[in-house]
Order: sequence, then C-alpha cells, then structure tokens
Amino acid sequence: MRAAIVWAMLAVLAPGLARAQAGAVVIPPDAAQEQDPAGTALVEAFGLFCLNRFPGAARVEDAAPGRMQALSPLRTREYLHDDPGRGWLYRAPDGEYVLTIEEPPYHTCAVRRSYARPPRYRLPWLSLTGTWAAAAGRGPFQPSEPQVVRQNGLLIEATGRLLPGGGGDVFLELKTTYPDGHFEQRLARRTIGR
Repeated sequence: MRAAIVWAMLAVLAPGLARAQAGAVVIPPDAAQEQDPAGTALVEAFGLFCLNRFPGAARVEDAAPGRMQALSPLRTREYLHDDPGRGWLYRAPDGEYVLTIEEPPYHTCAVRRSYARPPRYRLPWLSLTGTWAAAAGRGPFQPSEPQVVRQNGLLIEATGRLLPGGGGDVFLELKTTYPDGHFEQRLARRTIGR
C-alpha cells in the first residue's frame, strides 16, 4: 500500500519534475548546514548501491561482500508489498540499512533506515546526485515541493526529482513518521524505460 501511495505522490510531482534542464550541479545556499554523520552515511550507502551498482541485482549484492544478508521473501514483502523484487540487510560500520530492488513495472533501488530523529542529509545528497548526473552529462534536476500524505497512522513526506536523458531517472526522498514517533528515511532511484 505504501508503494501505491509513493507512486501516486510521484504523479502529483511529475509536472514540476518535467521542467528539469541540462546544466551544472545546483546546491541551494540553505543546504550548506543540512548534514550530519547519520545523513552522510545514509547518502554513502545510497551511492554505493543505487548509483554505482544499480540497475542489476547481482551487481548490487556484490557491492559489500560479507556485509549483505538476503531478506526472506516474507520480510521483503514488508517493504515492497505486492511489487516483485529482492531485499537485503546491509550491515554498515554505523548500523543496519535495508536495501530493496523493486523489479518492473517499477525498477527501483532504495536504501532506508529507521532513526529516532530524521538525519540531515541534504548537502551530501544534492552533492552526490548532482555530481553523478553532471559526470553522466545529464541534469540538473531540481527538487519539487514536498508532498505529504497521512494514511493508516503514518505521515509520509516525499520529494522527487527527475533526471532527464537516457530514459530518465527519478530520485526520491521519503520520510515516514510512525505513530510511536520514530522515523524511516528512504532514498530511492527509479529508472524509467529500462
């Protein structure tokens, strides 16, 4: 159900995302203070799997030998619901992350982790994804206004950015607030037309 909410939110974001044009890396001035060790580690995990290895589940699985544990199909369903795909627990030096690869119709790589308070990741996120896009001769992409959905006691905030060219990629930032007050931060890359 959460996957359906996310893609419905993406449809709302799409008109603003389509205005992205080719150019240089864009880092807004207010992003300079938006970093902390937890946020930087989250972005590094995203880069390791979802930028450097994805698409291709085998390449993702080989990114961190000895630190990846495949999730059972039942546990993977907790994250992907009715969508096909695979999941892993990634044991990083700073803690555990859940990595999922959603297979078509949505081809998405996502890294997520629960936190007592939301990590500050905006500066490393914009720097990493912007530099990656520029190196590929694509972009820039600019974040849309966050979309907010309340469903089943969850508060989900989503921001999406479209990277044009080569079929396009959508980069998503999703923060889910649970009724007990903890947060899950998810960074995702969805490939389009691949």
